[in-house]
Amino acid sequence: IGLQLQFSESAVDLKHLSFGLFYKLLVAPALVLLVAFLFKLRGTTPQIAIFEAAMPSLVTGSILADKYNLNPQLANLMVGAGILLAFFSTAAWWKIMQLIM
Repeated sequence: IGLQLQFSESAVDLKHLSFGLFYKLLVAPALVLLVAFLFKLRGTTPQIAIFEAAMPSLVTGSILADKYNLNPQLANLMVGAGILLAFFSTAAWWKIMQLIM
């Protein structure tokens, strides 16, 4: 993945990349948090579910995108950028969970 990252053409995919990362790192864990609140779930199990939802996309999706030629450059860029951004987003979600739950 690291060898396949090319930032020169990433401006074309910036809209798709930002949407994918926004959904994966912010919207998905927020939806899991909402479900936890709706069902009044407390404790370790909902915290783990929220934290897992906040994890970035990993290599499997990138491998499938490469195998079936489904914009592998975008998939690799999403994995690479997602891992870097997840250091900050997962820390933020951890603080949010500590404050709320």
